[in-house]
Amino acid sequence: MNVKKLPVEVTLLDCLKTFAVIIMIIDHVGFYFFGDYDWFRAIGRVGMPIWFFMAGYALSRDLPNKLLIGALILSVCDFVLFQRTFPFNALATIILIRMLIDPMMNFITRSRYIFVIGCVLLVLFYVATNMVFEYGTLAFMFAVMGYLVRHRDKVIELTFMGKYDYYFVYAITFLGFCLLQNAQFGFNDIQFIVMMVVTAIVMGILISLKPMTFPQIKGQPQKQFLQFCGRKTLEIYVAHLVVFKVILFIGLGLN
Repeated sequence: MNVKKLPVEVTLLDCLKTFAVIIMIIDHVGFYFFGDYDWFRAIGRVGMPIWFFMAGYALSRDLPNKLLIGALILSVCDFVLFQRTFPFNALATIILIRMLIDPMMNFITRSRYIFVIGCVLLVLFYVATNMVFEYGTLAFMFAVMGYLVRHRDKVIELTFMGKYDYYFVYAITFLGFCLLQNAQFGFNDIQFIVMMVVTAIVMGILISLKPMTFPQIKGQPQKQFLQFCGRKTLEIYVAHLVVFKVILFIGLGLN
């Protein structure tokens, strides 16, 4: 397996992933320690699209050992501490996306009929599949979006797809995500509106994503922070979740 050489400069992906890391930690703080404060979860929703969009956007379909080990560590941690097996963690979802996104896209882009039905089913099956792996088939919708952004020219050239098909994907993904998350968490009106607005902004950035670097970011602390968060997301994800799970387990034991 070839090791990808990363740019010396801060990239747009570094910035997006840093934002997603910060939002993710806010979300998990709310989940593990402040369950009565819905704002943590409402804010935390807006980072989720980035992770699964990136899984579809990435050219690599490799399953590196650290991804497999990270998913296993979190599953074992859940089982040992909370005797919970399902749903499998989000890393397992990313593994499934990497394994299935190419054959899935080859199938659903055969015709507009198959494509529309496939996207609708991915949204509708969210509730059932979310009980098996985190974010269920809704995660695959964001991966589909990422795949289409990365391969836009190729897909338009070789399939039926045009700009209105792209609009359909973005619209159904946005509406399905916001409505389903609101139904699951029961946010109040203000929280729901904030979640929708920020999610729309995030998705707008994602659908226009192009490789960019920011050589103007030269301050060493800022540059190191952005590149660390952007390029060590897997390690940050696993480490902070293990710490949070252990703290919660100890807290439950003391109570």
